[in-house]
Parts: sequence; C-alpha cells; structure tokens
Amino acid sequence: MLNKQIPPAQLWLGNHELLIDRTTAYLQKQLCSTGCGVCRTCMQIRQQQHHAVIWICPEKGYTLAHIQEIHDRIVFALDSTERFFFVLQKADYLSTQCANSLLKSIEEPPSGYHFILCAQQLEPILPTIRSRCIINSFAHEAHNGSDALLTRYFYASSMPDPQEFAQAVQKAALSEQQAMLLVGELLTHWMQQYSTAVSKKNTQKTAIALQKVELIKQLYATPPMPGSSSLFLKQLFLQYYVGSTR
Repeated sequence: MLNKQIPPAQLWLGNHELLIDRTTAYLQKQLCSTGCGVCRTCMQIRQQQHHAVIWICPEKGYTLAHIQEIHDRIVFALDSTERFFFVLQKADYLSTQCANSLLKSIEEPPSGYHFILCAQQLEPILPTIRSRCIINSFAHEAHNGSDALLTRYFYASSMPDPQEFAQAVQKAALSEQQAMLLVGELLTHWMQQYSTAVSKKNTQKTAIALQKVELIKQLYATPPMPGSSSLFLKQLFLQYYVGSTR
C-alpha cells in the first residue's frame, strides 16, 4: 500500500553533494522494504539506475527537453501499489519557462508520482514552485559542520555577543558558497515562520517574519565577493539584530 504521507513535491535545500546522499537514502527507504542500502534495489538507486526514479541534472541549465522527459513519463498511470520519483538536481537552475512548464505536474501529479527538487539556494526558484512544495533545508549539514555552528547564533532568543560571533566566523572560515547556504537556510526558516504567522493571524509575528525575509532577500542581491565571506557574515549579523523587534 502506498505511503500517502509522501508529499507530491518536496524542495530540499543544501550542498549539492549532500543532497544527492540525502535523496539516495530517502529513495532507498521508500523503494526498498527495509531501506537496507545494500540490496539490488538500493544499489540501483545509488547508481541512479532504478526503474522507478528519473534523475535530471543538467550540465548548464534546464531546457524544455528536460521537462518534456517528465511529461512523457507522467502520462502512464501507475498501479495502486506503485510509486515513481522525479529528482531534479540543481533546481535553482530552472528557467522561468521550464518552471512554468513543470508547474501543473508538480501541483497535481497523477497518483503515485512524486517530485524532489534539490537546490543550493531558494531565491532563484519561482514563488509558484515554492508554494507547491514542502520545503526542507539541510544547509546546516555542511560537510565540515562549520556553518552549523554559526547558524545557531541566528536562532538565539536575544542578540548574542558580537565579539563571540566574530571569533566564530573567523574559526569557521566559510567559503562564499557556504555563506550563501547559511543565508538560504535563514530565508527558508523565516518564510516558514511568515506562513505560520499568517495562517494563525498573528500580526506581530507576521511583521517580524516579513522584516527578516526582506532583509535576507536583500543579501541575495549582494552576495560576498571572493575572500569577503567573513565580512559578509558580520554585516548580516548586525543587520539581523540591530533595530530588530525579534
């Protein structure tokens, strides 16, 4: 019997290699009776050769030909016990045209079909795609764990010691890409907070979340230049807390 709790569409954020590992483990759990990781099914999934999964990973950007591959497959009805997954790696490379072509399939896929969109950044993905996905961020699970140590400073109930944060930044020595992954996780967090506050009609929390979302969006317009990630993060910290009504 199909697991009806599997969302039709999920958007996962994080490091590209990490998301491949995460997606592989997730698919093994869904398509193998035990999720053992060593049987033929699990090995086929790891090798991206399983018959119930289509992996799409464009070298440069998505084209309509990539989306057509989805359209060509999704017209086939599945048995009541079957499930099929489309994995779109580098989903933040989707052009507006490709995203719009994909929209209806993501919104109302036929029974048994599921989408996993993997992206390093949230902002490039159209709001219409985001709104139809369950969003999960794995940005805090960087391979060296350094950005996870910094992320906690942004979830504190009050402003942490700026000097302590500056020292943590120097110790972490994040790359520009890792710094932007951290920003992406914060954006995902506050967009979720905003949606929750709106649904609960909490005007104060809605205003706070919106303030954070707008601040973080501005940072996407001015990502750190090579060698300036430490300064970028320190500026983020000050803007995040100074004058905040958090």
